[in-house]
Amino acid sequence: MAEEVTVPAEPTPDPTPEEAARLRLQLARDLAMWEGAGNDDLIKAVKAKLGELPEAEVEAEEEVISEGDDTGSGPYENRTLVQLKALGKERGIEGYYRMNKDDLVDALREG
Repeated sequence: MAEEVTVPAEPTPDPTPEEAARLRLQLARDLAMWEGAGNDDLIKAVKAKLGELPEAEVEAEEEVISEGDDTGSGPYENRTLVQLKALGKERGIEGYYRMNKDDLVDALREG
């Protein structure tokens, strides 16, 4: 007869900011997929998991872009990401510091 083995349940450690960011990104992709498929149960589960993650630490990123930073000139596509983020901050685009270059260019064009 096999001996029963039990493992005590210990709480899992909090994810590092990098792990939380990767997990948040993956969950956001999953959420978009399940919303497209219309699977309400999985949508609720993913949203619940997103709610459990610690808030993203974006303050440090915001401090990198300060008033008066060079926003560049010419077409948006020819500017650096730092210049576009400075322009996004200047124009008050919500979430500009999280956007990639293509999304930021689109947001700047929209208004």
